[in-house]
Amino acid sequence: MRRLFIATASAALVAACGGSAARTPKPQHDTAPAAPERYTYVVRNAYPHDTDRYTQGLQYVDGQLWEGTGEYGRSRLLRTDLATGRTHEVARLPRSEFGEGIAVLGDRVYQLTWQENKAYVYDRRSGDKCGEFRYPGEGWGLTTDGTKLYMSDGTEYIHTVDPETFRRERSVAVTLDGAPVRMINELEWIDGKIWANVYLTEQLAVIDPAYRTSVTASMQYLHLSLFFAYATLYPDL
Repeated sequence: MRRLFIATASAALVAACGGSAARTPKPQHDTAPAAPERYTYVVRNAYPHDTDRYTQGLQYVDGQLWEGTGEYGRSRLLRTDLATGRTHEVARLPRSEFGEGIAVLGDRVYQLTWQENKAYVYDRRSGDKCGEFRYPGEGWGLTTDGTKLYMSDGTEYIHTVDPETFRRERSVAVTLDGAPVRMINELEWIDGKIWANVYLTEQLAVIDPAYRTSVTASMQYLHLSLFFAYATLYPDL
């Protein structure tokens, strides 16, 4: 067992981790995004976490950590009470499907699959499956602003998705210094921005989704090199 580290870049991130009320996205911009900024962070808490799980999606809501795991034959939806450390298996995906990102929206929990073009919907209280959708392309990360869903697919695009139909309403390309940022993975909605890890890197992107489709989203970087050094320094945590 290792511990799951909760890193915060600012007081705003701390507030957002508590399942705060949804915020209305900012008006769409017509001007080009500003140059990216760089952030630091501090580790506030550490919690036990089974590293045998191939975590694909995480969301902290009302004292509980929702987790979607991947790998064929091992993909599940889990709910952990951080106060007690107890984990409950909400759902298990078919062995032929690879679980991906998740999002808790109202009384529903959404879970993507990688290449199966399928999203599952569960009742948040009972854990019962209450819906299923199809979508084009791959499924990677998923988050919500409290009204809409935002989905990544391994490319530089983030798609706004209607949670009632799972239809894509718009797509925004993410760039850094004019170059596309591909392999955008897990997503989190914090204070009107999308925080995303860039797969196979030690970086988090902070993305403003309010730009129009024809204008690339702005992006800021949070480097995780010191974060991983912390985990190495305290391997028993």
